[in-house]
Amino acid sequence: MELSRVDLKAFFETGDLPTEAQFADLIDSYLNLLDDVGGASADVRKASLLIPSAQVLALNTTPQEIVPAPGANLSIQVIMAMGHVIFNTAAYAVNTQLQIITATAGGAQCQLNVLNATVNGIRVMQPTFIGTTSVTQLPPNQPLRISVLAGDPTTGDSDIKVFVTYGVVDVS
Repeated sequence: MELSRVDLKAFFETGDLPTEAQFADLIDSYLNLLDDVGGASADVRKASLLIPSAQVLALNTTPQEIVPAPGANLSIQVIMAMGHVIFNTAAYAVNTQLQIITATAGGAQCQLNVLNATVNGIRVMQPTFIGTTSVTQLPPNQPLRISVLAGDPTTGDSDIKVFVTYGVVDVS
């Protein structure tokens, strides 16, 4: 069973003797590249993209591509992502929910309210789970893009850098 880090840490406090089941919970709670990202043929890669402030101001209108389309019957699955705000003088005012989304997908794979930062900082973007069967997050042969959830941000003058670790998964 998958458990939170708080629950898992409670199994391993000083003097505890974790059970076999608790070790199994620990293992099941973490991503396994062979089991969870495309099996033994998993193709795990990394990408990063520096987005200048002028392009940040148009991220909804003009999303920025971080990973090109992988090819027929292949989808991009985000494993982990981070957003780095390189703060200049003004935070972005509205529409600050950064998202990583596959082109033509019905929902983002990761998102985080990061553009309103007022200092330099790197933040881990949270996976987004969509609870409806009519929406896909992993359409095949589509690029991975950086966008914002709603309209374009206003004001703001900081560049951002986005880091992504992803798998290329055969969905045929």
